[in-house]
Amino acid sequence: TTSLSIDGKVDASNTGDMLTQRLLAHVPLMLHPAPRRAAILGLGSGVTTGAALRHPLERVDVLEISPEVVQASRFFEPENNKALADPRTRLIVGDGRTHLMLGREAYDVIVSEPSNPWMAGIASLFTREFFQAARARLAPGGVLCQWAHTYDISAEDLRAIVGTFAEVFPDGTLWLIGDGDLLLVGGTEPLGPRVAALSQVWAARPEAVSDLSQVGARDAFSLLSLLVAEGPGLRRYAAGATPLTDDYARVEFTGPRTVFSRSRVDNVAALRALAAELPVPAVQDARAAAGPAAWRDRGWMLLEASAPRAAWTDFETAARLAPDDLRTLDGLVRAGASANRQAETVALLRELAAPPERIAAKTVLSRFLASVGAVEEAAQVAFTTAERHPSDVTALEQLASILTDVRDKDRLVPVVGRLRTVAPTADATRYYTASLYFLDGQIDQAIAEARLLVAANPRHSRGYNLLGAALATAGRREGARDAFLASLKAEPLDPSTYTNLGLLELEGGNRAAGLQRLAEAIVLDPTATAARDAYTRESAAAPR
Repeated sequence: TTSLSIDGKVDASNTGDMLTQRLLAHVPLMLHPAPRRAAILGLGSGVTTGAALRHPLERVDVLEISPEVVQASRFFEPENNKALADPRTRLIVGDGRTHLMLGREAYDVIVSEPSNPWMAGIASLFTREFFQAARARLAPGGVLCQWAHTYDISAEDLRAIVGTFAEVFPDGTLWLIGDGDLLLVGGTEPLGPRVAALSQVWAARPEAVSDLSQVGARDAFSLLSLLVAEGPGLRRYAAGATPLTDDYARVEFTGPRTVFSRSRVDNVAALRALAAELPVPAVQDARAAAGPAAWRDRGWMLLEASAPRAAWTDFETAARLAPDDLRTLDGLVRAGASANRQAETVALLRELAAPPERIAAKTVLSRFLASVGAVEEAAQVAFTTAERHPSDVTALEQLASILTDVRDKDRLVPVVGRLRTVAPTADATRYYTASLYFLDGQIDQAIAEARLLVAANPRHSRGYNLLGAALATAGRREGARDAFLASLKAEPLDPSTYTNLGLLELEGGNRAAGLQRLAEAIVLDPTATAARDAYTRESAAAPR
């Protein structure tokens, strides 16, 4: 993971921020039928500039006030596709607002992606005068995209930002990305017809579509569905708010008070209520026509953008339309766990799994019940499913998983035997065969079977993790370390592998490395009991 921090505030990263960084360019450029020149205020990671260059532009002017940010953007070259090296890019190290207010060049698209308005000096990029200057630099038919945020900001301040923008762009639009980011998009002419034509532009921009697919946006619906409100909705939301001006850009001073207050205003809920109250016709039509795959893909797009609340709702919609789709159900449980909606997820899965033929839903229900500690119910669901469908590999795999976790090797034996009969070379068969050998103390056989598994599937992270555990038990530390590292390469976010690697380092006398790995496991999973116990024990034993 790479992050860009400015004055202690992370302003860009190559993880959850990627969707917003790309959409800052793609949304306004998709809303322009023939863009030639664009200006981007704020380089950051350079990902927005890289995304803009995937459109048929002749030139992109990048305004960045800090030379250090320009240097730091080099660390993001895999993500920004070496945007600064593109011959169409013109880097201007200077103040973007001044460039707009004093310059004479006209742009088809202007993107303003500042930091949060409570950072010193940033509030001037949210004022009426700034929006007026930006509008004056737009060519006929031009589009401005302004970033804003919903987190750590009062409802009054957010309404002031939206109201100020709507004052200059009365036909503007508001797009909500996940649970934290807003795009305010306006132009020199109403954007309604362009919103309606977004699907046609999407089909004509294959390079841009390819770039969007990297963050899970797989069709025009994934963009169009993010539109929350247009002109009347913006004015309704901001009614009564005091505009922000250069003489009174109060968000610079009121913002910190909100950041450090204990209260949390759910601005996202208010915006979703606005969308329900004043729906955009084009969005209504798109949502009504969307099939289960579209909702599923949108859910994954938002989940990977660290917006599990919104993602869960999309997965629910997709699951009701296609209750047997495993990728949908997998997204549902991941979003449910991340959004702390375990009870709702269990209730929905029970509903989906009620018909006897719903094997996928029953299997996922069992898996999720086990993950939240309801092991007995999880085992009962798994046993019942396996009995009714004795040749279904997924049902047998889930039952084997629970029996392995509770170390019940006696009941695991017939399940593994059944797997060997119905799917002798499947990954699940090899994994649980190796697990059974490991539980039974047959370490050499466990190592051999695990090696067969990872040779057949080099991306099987759990196979490498099991191989590492078996090698460590056999006293082969170097081989165990290599296996654990291979597991992390295949799945960098598995806390159990960090725990196993940490314990291995401690046993080998590498205390600092062991504590580091255990700490990483705890960060990924605060409930990782084994990692917490080992970390606490080792810390207490160390000399002060």
